Amino acid sequence: MRVYATSFTPADSNFKGVRIEGVRFQIVDRELLDSTRLGLEVAAALEKLYPGKIDLALCLKLIGSDDAVRRLQEGEDPRAIQQSFMDALEGFAKLRESYLLYR
Repeated sequence: MRVYATSFTPADSNFKGVRIEGVRFQIVDRELLDSTRLGLEVAAALEKLYPGKIDLALCLKLIGSDDAVRRLQEGEDPRAIQQSFMDALEGFAKLRESYLLYR
């Protein structure tokens, strides 16, 4: 993963016509990317940099868990959050196996 500082001016959104500073992510090897970890790390960094400014609860559909949102807001390490749901994820993967049509 490569990360670059960038700026852009949206043509449409709440920030239409306003220059926005941001970050661009370039995936170098998608086989090595842990997108869940990346999302948790970005959310945690934003919460740390801008406490109270970003409503992570509005991102619930992206984050997927009220518990994860609460823990991010409390400043818990994203690695610990991800590790805490690995058992449930492994259980789901095993259950899912019997329903897959193509392997």
